[in-house]
Amino acid sequence: MTDVTPASRSTLCPLLIGRGPYIEILRQFCEQVRLGQGQTVILAGEPGIGKSRLAGETASMAAQAGFTVLHSDCREDECAVPYAPLLRLLRQRLAGQPSLAQLWQGNAPRLIELLPELRADWPDTPPAGRAGAEQAHTGQYESLAGVLMDVRLPLLLVIENLHWCDQASLEFLLRFAQQLVGHPILLLLTYRNDEASPELRPLVAELERTQLAVELTLTRLPRADVAFMIRVIFAQAGPLRPEFPAAVHAITNGNPLFVEETLKAMVAAGEIYPADGAWTHVPLAGLTLPHSVQAAVQRRQARLSAGAQQLLSLSAVAGRPIPAGLALALVSSEALPGQLDELRAAQLISISPDGACAPRHDLVRQAVYSGLLARERQALHGRLLAALAATGAGADGAALPEMTTHAFEAGQWAQAVELAHRAGDRAQALHWPRAAVDHFTRALEAARRLDRAAPAWLYHARGQACEALGEFDAARLDFEQEGAAARQARDPRAEWQSLIDLAFLWQTRDPGQANTFFQQAFARAFTLNDPVVLGLSRPAATAWGERQTPSSAAESPERESDQLALAATLDLLGAASYLSGDIVAGTDYFRQAIRLFRDRPDQLGLASSLMHIALGATLDTESPEVGLGEAVRYGEEALALARSHGWQGEQAHVLSELAIGYGRQGDYGRALDLAERGLTLANQIRQPARIAYALAAQGSLYVDIFAGGEARPLLEQALDLAEDLGSRHLAALAARYATLALLDLGAAPADITAMLDRAARVLPASPPVEGDALLLPERGLACARAQLALASGDAARALDLVTDLIAPPQPAASGGLANAARWAARPASVTLLLLRGEALSALSEPAKAEAALRLAQRAAVEQGALPSLWRAHAALGKHYLRFKQRTLANNEFEQARAFIAGLAERIPAADLREQFLRQSRRLAPPAAPQPLRLAGRREFGGLTERERETVALIAEGKSNREIAAHLVVSDETVKTHVSHILSKLGLRSRTQIAAWAIQHKLNNQN
Repeated sequence: MTDVTPASRSTLCPLLIGRGPYIEILRQFCEQVRLGQGQTVILAGEPGIGKSRLAGETASMAAQAGFTVLHSDCREDECAVPYAPLLRLLRQRLAGQPSLAQLWQGNAPRLIELLPELRADWPDTPPAGRAGAEQAHTGQYESLAGVLMDVRLPLLLVIENLHWCDQASLEFLLRFAQQLVGHPILLLLTYRNDEASPELRPLVAELERTQLAVELTLTRLPRADVAFMIRVIFAQAGPLRPEFPAAVHAITNGNPLFVEETLKAMVAAGEIYPADGAWTHVPLAGLTLPHSVQAAVQRRQARLSAGAQQLLSLSAVAGRPIPAGLALALVSSEALPGQLDELRAAQLISISPDGACAPRHDLVRQAVYSGLLARERQALHGRLLAALAATGAGADGAALPEMTTHAFEAGQWAQAVELAHRAGDRAQALHWPRAAVDHFTRALEAARRLDRAAPAWLYHARGQACEALGEFDAARLDFEQEGAAARQARDPRAEWQSLIDLAFLWQTRDPGQANTFFQQAFARAFTLNDPVVLGLSRPAATAWGERQTPSSAAESPERESDQLALAATLDLLGAASYLSGDIVAGTDYFRQAIRLFRDRPDQLGLASSLMHIALGATLDTESPEVGLGEAVRYGEEALALARSHGWQGEQAHVLSELAIGYGRQGDYGRALDLAERGLTLANQIRQPARIAYALAAQGSLYVDIFAGGEARPLLEQALDLAEDLGSRHLAALAARYATLALLDLGAAPADITAMLDRAARVLPASPPVEGDALLLPERGLACARAQLALASGDAARALDLVTDLIAPPQPAASGGLANAARWAARPASVTLLLLRGEALSALSEPAKAEAALRLAQRAAVEQGALPSLWRAHAALGKHYLRFKQRTLANNEFEQARAFIAGLAERIPAADLREQFLRQSRRLAPPAAPQPLRLAGRREFGGLTERERETVALIAEGKSNREIAAHLVVSDETVKTHVSHILSKLGLRSRTQIAAWAIQHKLNNQN
């Protein structure tokens, strides 16, 4: 064996140990990508567990297979930098291209907007046109995706440390993963699952829910793997005495990085040394095992030369790899090579192929950084800031956030104000106001540290960003502070700007208050003697939330205003039709209004029509003219409009509306999240009507999953607010679902009747005149009365009420004979058909009951209403059981239980999930107790024992022929097993089966 100097002995393990199944899965993914099937894989785990090492092995494997490999990472100090990791990928993608103008000329304006240094490649390209936030984000996405997806050879994109990813990049990655199918691209993402940000969790959940990605969670190494790792590192031919690996495993808990760091610290201390051609260690009692990565690193750091320690400290403070050019600006060219060699031998830094150096792991960086005194950190940040400025790093804007951080940490407050302000302006230009708020807040904090008043223009900048986010109170406070700063600085123009800012802000909340500020601004403008300012100060007739000067308003032709008036009228007619219970006519009106609004600047009108047409599909007492899927798309578009324009009231409403829509589809995780967000926002803006609707929406979801205890207080609070507001619609909505909650809780009929009587004070309980249509609120309450009657045993009363609700309105009420005919041709809503079928069954009319329940099943399928579908199967099963048709009943109950199991998985809270399963079993009971063997199958997605063996062999990477030989069966039998496995688990490929096996610990190596 060839010995090396003991202290310089590398303890980096040359093999990737304990990750064989993961490597095989990733190899299979690479093979699928080579065949043109885009894939997304997420590696998760704790710090030091080996995510980066596994990603690196995948990159090497892909490069050998002919892939182009691009690598980037997210960094802690770039959380407020839009597209930070993606821009690094973009630079790599563009590097070395012979003719950018020919390859991506169409994307040039947006690419230059993202990377200003590209202006040299496209000198004649005009700037990107002005656009709203949504349009700008779409353009940015299309430009980035266009460059990254323009591939002929297979491409591997690696993005690490997603837990530090900025919001813009997360949104990009979700859309990008959705479009990878058909592109030879493997997207490999890593993150720390114990540090996942609130913004990251929805991305991971959505990718898994839609089966667009497979997440592989890396676990700690068992003791045997740690022992093998030590043998490999020290090239020991024979097994080790068990005491030493056991001690290392106990202190490191099987974390690979900590194992390497611990061994390196012991080698450096001479506690592990070569003797007689092999490595050995001092007696176990004499070992001083470091109890953390920080302790291991600092033990080695103390043995470095002063120059090497200084360079290591600079690399830790930098927070990113230090390029070779920047390193030369920090360290003399004569000393740099020796210091790098010393640090590399100490296993403290890594050097990339382009010469950039960085601590070899973020835990190493944290260990070094935490060991520095405050004054040492401040001095090092100052050196890095000066070096970056000397190399011109801030010229194109990309390094502004990094330089801001260094200026802030170095205590150079004046420079921090300037840099943070420029970074905020850049974020605003890219239409990412949240990032802009973060930067402007740092600028204001730096100005405060200067012990002088912050300038008015800084409050103005942050106020505009808050306004774009819809944060009314924050924007108002900033604009008021802008005015105070202007008065203190005796700057009349800035004072005028504060007034005009407040005027436009209040225009979306209180036009009267806005007019007061416009008048004050107009009065202040006279002191400035500026005609432009005078013109802007006049109260302008503007679109909601859209700043428009009087001159631009005057340019609109008369025909344009006529079309806008027509669109607004159609929107009002649609709302009136809905309230009257005529969903057919209302949907027609809204469709026409949407077509007119799309080509015109009234985005609020468009959002209103989109929200209303989506609402029509979420009313389960009505048969919608659009399916739930289409309605949800309308709602998502309305939400995007509300967000981009800062309409908080509309956001709160559409969030609650979407919650009901997703809930009717059975997507409970998404629905409950939206409902909570809608209620939070409604409470923030203190609008009682929005709060009541949000409470009713959340309550309806809890009712749907049999969580009556959670639903009841929400719905009663909604009814209280509806009474205060005198809102018939909200009172009916809350009362209807409160009825179901009380029935679920087993409340006495008298208590439920008392609650309905409360609603009757707002919504008259008396029926309309013969021939008139029931208004929408009345229809909702009539449905609640029918459900109460059925539960109370009065099936005849329930049937009478439902028959009135299903009957089409008279032609005059429905908008004419054509609409009446369309209404009659439509199937009734699933809810009403279910009620009708159950009432007929209770009244012993089996044929009519079966027909109604079958119609309910068909309507549920057509609308995509999975919760209604399982209830229809359960109701039909109960009907068959009532008439002694046990085989048919069992078939229906089995269908219902299959849907119930799938829906239960979408309920995020374990207690609610168990409660849903327990309650739903009452409605769809099993035919007989399951055999123990069958019960065991359910734990693994219904797989048989032989199918589970097949899954384990697939996870080992075996082919069908190898599996057949192992199980002593034919190839055809194995194909059948694989087909059944894919069907039962809802998967699409063998690779996903292998990933599922690891997640459920069915692979043979566990």
